[in-house]
Amino acid sequence: MSASRINRRIALAARPDGVPELTDFRLEEDVVEPLEDGEVLVAVEVLSMDAFIRTTLDEDSFHGSVPLGGTVTALGVGTVVESRSDRFAPGDSVSGGLGAQTFARVPDAMLQPIDTSQVPARTYLGALGLTTGLTAYAGMVFVGDPQPGDTVVVSGAAGAVGSFAGQIASLSGAETIIGI
Repeated sequence: MSASRINRRIALAARPDGVPELTDFRLEEDVVEPLEDGEVLVAVEVLSMDAFIRTTLDEDSFHGSVPLGGTVTALGVGTVVESRSDRFAPGDSVSGGLGAQTFARVPDAMLQPIDTSQVPARTYLGALGLTTGLTAYAGMVFVGDPQPGDTVVVSGAAGAVGSFAGQIASLSGAETIIGI
């Protein structure tokens, strides 16, 4: 079971002062503890290194703060290897806040099942993901509401969300799309 598994994780060693330095982090190895009821053990396969992660390294972060010695926050996708949950079974593909580590031991409520029969799991961190695809979609469709013939200006077009927003505007029929 999980007690014989070794988890390699990136821990926060010190709070960065400005740009994070390598010395602000350390690689640690821990034995994976047995699961409790309602928990799932996920083999982490791909992580999304999003801008919000930097803010979690600060003590008073809007997105929640990583404690000193805690695993660095990251959204990811992976495969369930062990489960004490009615929602997930070994072999299920999932996404969620898995952290920068090889195995994530998490409550099942923190995970979403993903369908990898049509697209690779990593797609759920980009086009189908919360911080990129869903953000662009909600901003364009529910807020911007571009119509055929419109001119749309995307102020962050060079980034992942802005790039998707421009594509969504185009698919919505916008005639001119200006990316900044």
